[in-house]
Amino acid sequence: NRSNSVWADQHLWVPPDVWGADEMDNWRRSTAGSAFRKAALECLKSGQVAFHFNAFEDVFEGKESGPQNLWCSDPWALLLSCRPGMGAGPSQPKHAQLMWGSRAMAALVQSIGAAVGQKHAQEAVSQAWVIIALDDQIEQSVLKDLWTRKFYGLNRERVMFVMQTRRPAFAYDSSRQQFVSDELSSSHAPGTGLTFMQLAWSCEAYTLGNDGAPVPVQGTVLEMLTEHKVQWLLSRRARDMGIISDTGALSVDGLAYAIFMREKARAGAMVEVMLEGGDQSLQLSKTMDSIVLSNKAIHMSWRKTIKPALMDSLPLNGMKTVVELSHAELQGGHSGLGAGQLLRELRGAMGNKVAIGCGRYSYHVPTLKATLTTPALFRPKLCLMSKGERLGVQLDARDVLAAPSVRSMGMLAGRHEWRGALLGPQSMDVLLQLLQEHGQ
Repeated sequence: NRSNSVWADQHLWVPPDVWGADEMDNWRRSTAGSAFRKAALECLKSGQVAFHFNAFEDVFEGKESGPQNLWCSDPWALLLSCRPGMGAGPSQPKHAQLMWGSRAMAALVQSIGAAVGQKHAQEAVSQAWVIIALDDQIEQSVLKDLWTRKFYGLNRERVMFVMQTRRPAFAYDSSRQQFVSDELSSSHAPGTGLTFMQLAWSCEAYTLGNDGAPVPVQGTVLEMLTEHKVQWLLSRRARDMGIISDTGALSVDGLAYAIFMREKARAGAMVEVMLEGGDQSLQLSKTMDSIVLSNKAIHMSWRKTIKPALMDSLPLNGMKTVVELSHAELQGGHSGLGAGQLLRELRGAMGNKVAIGCGRYSYHVPTLKATLTTPALFRPKLCLMSKGERLGVQLDARDVLAAPSVRSMGMLAGRHEWRGALLGPQSMDVLLQLLQEHGQ
């Protein structure tokens, strides 16, 4: 924990600026809210939005089953593994064997069509860009599903894949007094940070050709998106239950707010958060492994990059930049404050609430392209594996938010779009309701 917390321990953390539910509702109903919602729909119609899914990141472990990749799992099978009989019988539809990722793709296509209207649906779906981050364990399953189901109506040439190879963990060799690679240990993916760098590296991505064979993308993903005037990249985790709901990975209001904050505050990324209060908020933050905070140093570094005339034209330039940290980054450290104590102090300053990231992000593509120029953006983190007997090293995409040039800001997740995260057996009631609600 001390090695993971070195960077965070160098900063003084304060509560983030996030509009509450009433402020967001008032903005949605305002003239500005309506105008920026219209702008968001125009972006969808013209192919200026890309959807990014981390398919490899999340695993599910039931009471009796071992860990399994969530993207490739059948939600009804997950229900049955945790609550035998809960999803059986007439309530279980005929297409119950669709895997989680299949439902996410189908929901995305439906949500785009519903947002732009029947007249523009086919064109908007064909214009949409999708990037799916894979590892070598799930790659073939995901490709086979998309090919078999004809990409769910998406444009095959606009569905791109980046793949990373899982690596063995490290074990301590007492004779050599150093950690060495343990080829016999369980493997782990290098992380979401590598996935983001792959967007900026040439020939790291591929599509599928007419014969189903991989076709390397010439140049980088971000270069291709820029050439096609894509403005926004909406990134989602697999465990986000909203991606299999009727809204899918799309939040029109969220996109509209991102465009608004880009114009009014120069935001380059939006982080969707929950504002949670009560005794369970600290535990939920730990379970989600997310704390959204601000610090003056990063905000002031951003201000120094903006010309005074432009700064004066930004009515919301005073809203603080946010950073999302994992709990390991605030455990111990030189300050001696653990994450729990720090959160309790910040919660008191936020009206007894804590800002917790949902794993939903909106990135301004030109800003992201200008920022992802070096892996030095990422702070490698140690993670325990094999029940604490091995060490892994991972890169976290959330580190990008700390770059002053990104100017990341917080927004309250929409009530309808954010349906919670699938965190384990405790999420089964919500999952069953969601599946039944949408006839899945």
